[in-house]
Amino acid sequence: MKTIILAIIALFILNSEIFTQISGWYFQNPKPTNMGINSVKFLTQNDVIAVGYYGTVIKSTDAGITWSNPFTTTSLRGLENLVYWNTSFINPSTGFMTGNNAGVYTKIFKTTNAGNFWVLVSTFGGLGESIQFLNESTGWVTAGGYIYRTTNGGSSWDSNSVALPSMVRGIQFTNSLTGYLCMYRRVYKSTNGGVDWNRVDSVNLDFTNLYFLNSNTGFVAGTGSIIRKTTDGGISWNTKLSNPQTGTLSAMNFINSSTGYAVGGGFSGPPGCIYRSTDSGDSWQLTSFSSKYHINSVSYSGNNIVAVGYGGRVIRSSDYGINWSESGSFHIPQLTFSSVSFVDANTGWVTTGTSGIGIIYRTVNGGTTWEQIYSGAPYLIDKLQFFDANTGYYVRGSAVFKTTNSGFNWVQTPLLNINASGGNISFYDVNTGYAWGRYGSPSSYSRILRTTNGAQSWDTLNCVYGICTDVPALKFLNINTGWICVSYCTYPMGNDSRIFKTTNAGNNWTEQRYDSGIVYNIMDFKNVNTGWVMRGSRILSTYDGGNTWLSQQLPGTVYAFHMVNQSTGWVDTWSYGDRLLKTTNGGINWRLQIDLGLTGITEMKFINDNTGWAVGSEGLVIKTTNGGELVPIKEIQSEVPQSYSLSQNYPNPFNPTTHFRIRIAEYGLVKLTVYDVLGKEIQVIVNQQLSPGTYEVGFDGSDLSSGVYFYTLSANVFAESRKMVLIK
Repeated sequence: MKTIILAIIALFILNSEIFTQISGWYFQNPKPTNMGINSVKFLTQNDVIAVGYYGTVIKSTDAGITWSNPFTTTSLRGLENLVYWNTSFINPSTGFMTGNNAGVYTKIFKTTNAGNFWVLVSTFGGLGESIQFLNESTGWVTAGGYIYRTTNGGSSWDSNSVALPSMVRGIQFTNSLTGYLCMYRRVYKSTNGGVDWNRVDSVNLDFTNLYFLNSNTGFVAGTGSIIRKTTDGGISWNTKLSNPQTGTLSAMNFINSSTGYAVGGGFSGPPGCIYRSTDSGDSWQLTSFSSKYHINSVSYSGNNIVAVGYGGRVIRSSDYGINWSESGSFHIPQLTFSSVSFVDANTGWVTTGTSGIGIIYRTVNGGTTWEQIYSGAPYLIDKLQFFDANTGYYVRGSAVFKTTNSGFNWVQTPLLNINASGGNISFYDVNTGYAWGRYGSPSSYSRILRTTNGAQSWDTLNCVYGICTDVPALKFLNINTGWICVSYCTYPMGNDSRIFKTTNAGNNWTEQRYDSGIVYNIMDFKNVNTGWVMRGSRILSTYDGGNTWLSQQLPGTVYAFHMVNQSTGWVDTWSYGDRLLKTTNGGINWRLQIDLGLTGITEMKFINDNTGWAVGSEGLVIKTTNGGELVPIKEIQSEVPQSYSLSQNYPNPFNPTTHFRIRIAEYGLVKLTVYDVLGKEIQVIVNQQLSPGTYEVGFDGSDLSSGVYFYTLSANVFAESRKMVLIK
C-alpha cells in the first residue's frame, strides 16, 4: 500500500505544473542576507549552498559572488522557519540538512534537486547541529546527547543506548565504521559505525568542531582558538594552536593534505578570524582579514574558498585563501541606519554614524550603489528629509541643518528654543515644518513651533499646556489641520494620553480621545479622515477624522510605521524577532510579508504603492518594487531549453495585466525588469535563482499610466529586451 501511495504522489508531481513564489523584498545591504549563516558547502565548482537562521537557505551559482533571494517563502521549498545548522551532500543533487526549533526538536530534510526543494525525513528530540552522510543510505545525525544512524537513507534510525554527557558539537566518519565526535571537554571515537563510543581526549575546553584527513590524522578545535592534532587515531594529541585573543574556532576545512583553514572569532568581543596552515596543520597563521562578525563555516572548490558567519556575512577568496573580501556588500560600515529619504526611484539618502560622528550616504541608482557624501556632523543624525534632488533637512536634538546641493554641504539654521529630540521635528513640504518639545528650566512645559520659511524662523503655536506635559506625537496635513497627542504625568498612577485636533492652525484644540496608562508616540494622517496613532503593540485607527477610533493589538512592539496613502502601508514589529507587516485596507487587517530575524527596521520610505526601502540595524537596506508582494512563477515545462529566450508578452497591448514567458537554459540568477521609455526602472518582477525550464510570470500595470514600456530578461551572460504597450 505504501508503495502505491508513493507512486501516486510521484505521478502527481510529474504531471503537475510547478508553482513557486518569490518575495518582492530583496537585500541591498548587507548581501546576501542579514540572517546568521551557520554552514556553507560547495556542490560543484561554482554552485554553493548556505543555510542559517529563520529558515535561511540560499544558493550561489558563481562561487559565492551573487546569491538567491533569502526571502523566498520556506514553505514552498518544503521547509519550515527553523534554524538550519548544517548540510551533508553526497553529490551535487542529493543532500541532507538539520534544522531545529529552540532546541526542542531536530528535523532532518532531504533534497534530490540541489536544494531547490526539500522533504522532511525524520524528527528527533533535543538540539542537533551535526550531520554526515557517506552515501545516500548511510548517515549520522546528532540530537541532544545521542547519535542516530541510518542505513536506508533516513527511513529508520538506530542510536547509542546511553546518552553522552553533553551535546555533541561535531561528528565525522572516515568510513562506515570509524568515526569521531567532539563536545564540551571530550573527544570520542567509534570503530563500529557509531554503536559504541570511547573517549580519546579530555581537556578543560569546549570543543566545537573537528576535521579528519583520514582515520588516523585529524584535528579538534574550540574555545581559546585551540587546535589539537592526532596522527595515531586519537591515541595521542598535541596542541598546535592556542590564542584566546581570537575567541572560539567554529569550523575547519582542508583543501588538500597540506593546506587547511580554521575560522571563528568572538561572539561579543574579538572580531571574526581566519587561520591558515600550509604544513598539514602543524602550525597556523592568522590571516590579515577580520570581520566584525563571528565566522561559522568554510568550504572550498579549486581556488575558490567561501566562509560564512553571523550578520549574513559571506567572505570569499579566489586565490586559495591568500586574499579575502566580503562578497556582495557595498561596504557601508555595519552600523544602524537611523533615517532614509528618497525623492524618486533613483535618488535617495541614508544616515548612520556613532555618538561622535554622523554620516550621510547617497544613491543615484535606486540603492544599487552608495557614496558617502557627508561626515561633518559631530553626532548621530536622528532624522533626514529631502524634498527634491537638492533640498533637504537633517535634525539632531533642537538643531536643524539644511542643504541645497544634494547633501554635500549643510548649514545650521537658528536654534530652536525647545529641548526637542530629533524625531520631534518634521517637515511636510520644503518650507513648512513643525517642532515640538519642552522648554523652561526645569523643562516642564510643552511648546509647538512652526516654520513657513524653510527653518529660517519659527513661531509658537497655542498648545494644551500644563505642568509636566509632553507632546510625544504630532501630525499636520496642511497649515490649518493637525493632531497632537498630549501626555499628562500623573505619577504614581502612570501616564495618560489625550488626542487633540485643530482646524485653525493651532489657535484652538478639541479633545478627541482619552486613554489611561499609555502614551502614544507615533502618529500619521493621510487625509482629513484617515489616521493612526500607536505605542508598543497597540494601534488606533480612525476613518472619520479622529471622532472614533478602532483599537488593535499587533503581534509585537512597533518600531517603524509608514503609510503611503490612506489604504496601503507597512508596520515593523518586534516579538522574538523582527517582522514586517502590510495593510491594504487602512490598517483594519495586517498580514506578514517577511521575517528579518534579529535585525530591526528603524525607518521606511515609499515613493508610491510599489517602490520603497526599509533601513535598520546592522546596516540593513531592503528594497521592493512591487509593494513587497510575492511574485508567482509557474514552471510550464521542465525540459531543459537549448538556449535562453524571452517571448513577447501576451496579451499585447494589455490592460491592466499581461504575462511573460521565459526560457532558462542553465541554473542561475534570473532577473526580469520593467522600464519606462526613459529607461527608469518601474518594477523588478523576478530576481531569483531558477533551474532550467520554461516559466510564466504575470505582471499587473494597474498603477501605471498608458504608454510604451520595455521589459528585460538578464540571466548569466544572456540579456534581451522587448517592448509592450499599456492601453487604459
